[in-house]
Amino acid sequence: MPSFVDCRILRKEHIDRATLEKKKSLKVYVQKYGVKNLYKYNLDRSKRLIYTLATDESGIAVVIIEILNHKDYEKRFGYK
Repeated sequence: MPSFVDCRILRKEHIDRATLEKKKSLKVYVQKYGVKNLYKYNLDRSKRLIYTLATDESGIAVVIIEILNHKDYEKRFGYK
């Protein structure tokens, strides 16, 4: 697997990806980054990419917020 994610994939696939549940979306993301939408992309079995989509005059931009290992992702979003 390449060490990068093509942003075109994220823009295309965000339609098929469930937005992270509002109740599981931490206030820290809203407070720190001012995001209104939050998405997850599984990079592989052990890593999760947290990102948002923003628009400007040139179109839709993918803003990568952080990459978490699976254990930290589950902890952050209250799954375990």
